[in-house]
Amino acid sequence: MIATDIGAHVKTLSAFRPVAQAAGSPTAIALDRLGFNSCELHVGTGASTGAPTSLTVDASITHSDTSGGAYTAYTPPTGSAAIAQITGVNSEARASVNLAGAKRFVKGDCDVAFVGGTAPTVVVDAELVLGGADTEPQA
Repeated sequence: MIATDIGAHVKTLSAFRPVAQAAGSPTAIALDRLGFNSCELHVGTGASTGAPTSLTVDASITHSDTSGGAYTAYTPPTGSAAIAQITGVNSEARASVNLAGAKRFVKGDCDVAFVGGTAPTVVVDAELVLGGADTEPQA
């Protein structure tokens, strides 16, 4: 392993696929964090349609004991589990989250809201980069 090979130290997963999202929440993907004690939640926006006056995108980590179980908001022992609110198109935000107290399965929960416009949508996507592994992930 080369010391500069970051891929040997993290596991990158899609938290939800890119989607032209109306007001509400895209379908988040259940991610198994077993063996990882931290993550970076990255959320981005692209173009919007429907001419909204403004938009907001909020995202945070939720967790559950099982992949198909009920997910609840995660409160880390330090810091926050939420990104700074995104308020425009072609923007991004991220949050470094301590997962030491999280349950085994996590999701990047997202909520999109608009003011004005005609059936507005905005392209949103998110990735979760798991780190702080108990053992190095497989390449």
